[in-house]
Amino acid sequence: MLRLGAALPLHNLAPGQQVAYIQQAEASGYEGIWVPEVMGTDAFTVLAAAAQVTQRLRLGTGIVPIYTRTPTTLAMTIATLDALSGGRAVLGLGVSSEIIIGAWHGLPFPKPLGAMREAVDIIRRLLICALVARGERAESKSDGDRAGQFHHSIPCCGGQSVRAARSFPEPQYAQWPFSVPALQQLSPAIQCRAPATGRMKMRNSCG
Repeated sequence: MLRLGAALPLHNLAPGQQVAYIQQAEASGYEGIWVPEVMGTDAFTVLAAAAQVTQRLRLGTGIVPIYTRTPTTLAMTIATLDALSGGRAVLGLGVSSEIIIGAWHGLPFPKPLGAMREAVDIIRRLLICALVARGERAESKSDGDRAGQFHHSIPCCGGQSVRAARSFPEPQYAQWPFSVPALQQLSPAIQCRAPATGRMKMRNSCG
């Protein structure tokens, strides 16, 4: 079943305007909202504000990079947003680009697929109250009755990223910010995963 979500536009909207846009998306019947994070406002703060003025809309980051926050911080933040929203939070993760991560943030840009696998694994373990050994460090989280029930989303912008998203074994949502004709061109790659396992669910955000 195809569900429609709205994507918050990448315009220079003030935070209050972004929250108003999200309210309108719910009033218009959209199933979810995806809030990007590039520069300016951060996605989690906008979504936390929107959680207080919406009732049913799923609230997703679309996307936040895995390199600019530690897995522990991402786990803590999505758990907080989920609690504030009554279980409506969706964690949309991406790798951004080498220019943004390296030049803007001054951070290393390791191989994206391996880094994504590691981040997702740590976040999921933290959310189910597991102890995670990472080198000589251990990260743990013991808060939240909803641990382990979060959905995560990997944005898919072409055939290669669709195949990468399909390689993740855990249940997930894959987000395609495309028009319906563009989505139809990718459907063979999408459907070859979905019937076999039922784990990849489709969300198209045509904002």
